[in-house]
Amino acid sequence: MKELFLLLSILTFTLNTHAQSNVKEIKSIDPNSTNFEDLSFLSEILKGNKILGLGEQSHMDGATNDARVRLIKYLHEELGYNVIMFESGIYNCTTANELISKRKPGDETNYLFKAIFGLWHTEEVNKLAKYIDETHKTENPLILTGMDTQFSGNFSRKQFINDFYYIISHIENVTNEKLQIDTIKLNYSLNQLRRYSNYPKKISPQDTIEIYSSFDKINLAIESNNLNNDSIAFWKQWMISMKMDYRKRYLEKSPRDSMMAVNASWLAKNKFKDEKIIIWAANSHLRKNTDSIDDERFNATRTGEFLKNKFKDKYYFMGFTAFEGKRRIIFKFKIPKPSKVGLEKYLYNQGYDYSFLDLRTFNDRENKYFNNSALFGYYKLNMDVFKMMDGVFYVRKMYPVKKIK
Repeated sequence: MKELFLLLSILTFTLNTHAQSNVKEIKSIDPNSTNFEDLSFLSEILKGNKILGLGEQSHMDGATNDARVRLIKYLHEELGYNVIMFESGIYNCTTANELISKRKPGDETNYLFKAIFGLWHTEEVNKLAKYIDETHKTENPLILTGMDTQFSGNFSRKQFINDFYYIISHIENVTNEKLQIDTIKLNYSLNQLRRYSNYPKKISPQDTIEIYSSFDKINLAIESNNLNNDSIAFWKQWMISMKMDYRKRYLEKSPRDSMMAVNASWLAKNKFKDEKIIIWAANSHLRKNTDSIDDERFNATRTGEFLKNKFKDKYYFMGFTAFEGKRRIIFKFKIPKPSKVGLEKYLYNQGYDYSFLDLRTFNDRENKYFNNSALFGYYKLNMDVFKMMDGVFYVRKMYPVKKIK
């Protein structure tokens, strides 16, 4: 009996040692903690990476936001990630970056918040806004961009129409020809598109025809006159996104994720072809696989799956998950308990408040704890965790975001 007990003790110690060697402890998620020694292991894991997706279980996870801001500082300062791409409008974020880069003394406008969706207007994300601003005062700015087809932020209301007409005017001046666009009708139609971009209501068929025909005239002028510069290229891409934005309400399945992947790929291969990119978005958008989830509510192909097919191992998705705590929707809610045999429980058993596990190099593929997770909105779902993401950032106790008043 003593020999059996000794054998079991040795086996338990060996298994625990193996787990501890794979699961890396993260000392802090405080964005002000700039001793990055606890994150240094990522330099090897992310070697050769082009696009790094940083996810979230829900949009209102304060601890995740803090962790991502600290990670972004490390990634930018130590690993050369110079672009932050939000799950927000490509036009809005691009406009914000231009204004940040040209900020005049005394201008304290939070341009990030004018560009991204309001659900991220929190104290935690405000720390990122301040960091982006500070980097633009240096020779190594963190560049802001977006990938969404939708309009987001105040820029849509305040200056989008004027900016669009500026590019029309530019094309007319360069080509010395009028595009024969009814600007009054187009103005109305674009405002309808902007107004209902984030709602299920359809814009009218007449508005879609007006937008389509106007865009067709603009693209024809660009192609026939061989116009080619960064500004023209951007507006061509944005017109593709706007077309997809109004079409999505007429289709059975929304093409939003596929178009976000198209935008992200275009930016990665053109505007930021020499840069490494961080994507800030929900776990559900960034996941690499769909068919291994045992729930038909989650069977749509997502942005991450397109990016994985396009960029192969140069796309790395870091999912975020928590074991317990609270989140915010409108009010604060206690998050549901994860499965007793699931990813969150496995990471909880390692004894860390915060930790990271690289799934690409984790050899225990038959481990039963990796067949269930609450990655997506805290729903306990049967899935193959290894197919879903490349690495997981664990938070033992979630806390909700603090909304900016």
